[in-house]
Amino acid sequence: MENFIITIERGFGSKGKKIGKRLAHDFGIEFFEDSIAKRASEDSGINLDVFLKMEKTPRNGSVSRKLDFLYSGEIADYGFHMLSTENLYNHEAKVLRDYAANNSMIVMGLTGNMIFRDFPNALRINIQATDEAAVKEIKEYYGVNGVAAVALINEKNKFRRDFYKYFTGEDWLDGRFYDYVINTSNMTVDQCVHIIKMLLEEKLGR
Repeated sequence: MENFIITIERGFGSKGKKIGKRLAHDFGIEFFEDSIAKRASEDSGINLDVFLKMEKTPRNGSVSRKLDFLYSGEIADYGFHMLSTENLYNHEAKVLRDYAANNSMIVMGLTGNMIFRDFPNALRINIQATDEAAVKEIKEYYGVNGVAAVALINEKNKFRRDFYKYFTGEDWLDGRFYDYVINTSNMTVDQCVHIIKMLLEEKLGR
């Protein structure tokens, strides 16, 4: 099979991460999420903590004033601009794009669908679940009650929505920026993985 990228944006409690890791395991390919910051740090020589801070800083609904600069492949390697939020983000995007030049991979979050929006072999997926299904998943996974599960879901989804908006200027749930949106509420991980594999085959024209 030719090289491909599967990007996954997901709601908290939608089983999206489980699905992404299963796909990576089944295909024997790299799963990119937390490892992005470490690779970007090694590639750029910038301290890992700087990248981690960029990833974890709440954006609170704001939008970058430098959207035209993002995904451009342009990296500032001097002065104040070297440590700007947008430059750090571009370093991570560069690491992903460089890796994709010769390898298949799964990209979890990180606005991967926009980073690879012009890649013909990128399958861009948004995975969501109903509130009820998400609460059930979080209660079982974390061993918390319903109130705590709802609070976790709201907190995580707000962070992801705001992160996506800051670096894209777009709505995280806007289906126009994905090839497929999948509701996992009434499906198992195995069923979702099977569906995505079939969608990938169709995408690659097999």
